[in-house]
Amino acid sequence: MPGRPRYLIIAGEVILFATLALVAFLLPGTGHQRLLILAWVPAVVGMILILTGFLMLRPHVHLIQPEAAQPIPKPQEIRREIALESLKMGSTTDVGRRRTLNEDSIAAMEIQFSFESNHKSRCVMIVGDGMGGHEKGEIASSMGVKTVVEMLQPIILEDEADLATGLQRAIEEANSRILEYSTAHPECQGMGTTLTAAIIDGRNLVVGHVGDSRAYLVNDKEIVQITRDHALVQEMVERGEITAEQARTHPKRNVITRVVGYYGKVEPEIFKWSLEEGDRVLVCCDGLVIHLTDDEIQQIALQNPDPQQASAKLVAFANERGGHDNISVIVAAIRGSSS
Repeated sequence: MPGRPRYLIIAGEVILFATLALVAFLLPGTGHQRLLILAWVPAVVGMILILTGFLMLRPHVHLIQPEAAQPIPKPQEIRREIALESLKMGSTTDVGRRRTLNEDSIAAMEIQFSFESNHKSRCVMIVGDGMGGHEKGEIASSMGVKTVVEMLQPIILEDEADLATGLQRAIEEANSRILEYSTAHPECQGMGTTLTAAIIDGRNLVVGHVGDSRAYLVNDKEIVQITRDHALVQEMVERGEITAEQARTHPKRNVITRVVGYYGKVEPEIFKWSLEEGDRVLVCCDGLVIHLTDDEIQQIALQNPDPQQASAKLVAFANERGGHDNISVIVAAIRGSSS
């Protein structure tokens, strides 16, 4: 009972103080030695009662026997339960051997997120190859890539995002901003840029494309050019006037038929593709493909498992063969299931 310890303490204190008072009263007199000796008995009893009461007031500690102890639960681990384990990327851009200014702009980023136990990982790869000269192309490609990144931010974290529509609107917005800038700055009139932007979303690949930069799908079986060049030589190939190999070195290979920031309206092409384990997605400017064939790109990409090393090797090979233009490459490797 909760009150019993306090009663014992009070009783013990009463007995103890009464005994001490009796001792104090008898001590000055004589002939009370026996009473003084007997007085210590109730004093000891009082002290025992007080001590017992205090001990009973102490909180009880329940010890768990080892055999009954339960293991401490570990914090729940958040696992990346996405369709593909990793979207490891690497990117390299270089001025080349003939130019003094790099007018290419690139952006490569991976974002992982988890909302309501839904785990996703998305990868964004963008290459812009500016044109205009005297730093105008650099401004155009930079504005184009930055605008696409900015426009994708609100939707990239959406679980059921319409990435194809988002890419199309982002490229259209880039076209408007570059055109407005060149109108406000007469020295920049005529500048523009290619834009090839790829988004990897699980097993799905979405590409938005304007110009003659390219997106490839590479694996150990094949290399596939996903995009279609918006270029005069591509139209000549399609009409049967020249071969694809002749187009690589044709004098008019730099004439592009669609560009971001030059005309009042731009029509991006949107491509959708399915990915499998072992695939690589490669986005590059034409500075790479004028020096390397598709088969060579495939071979180098597969011989270098690390995407950063693969992108650097591709740029190095292009430079060894002359480096006639700026060279930019982004590689993303799909590494397999993590479930």
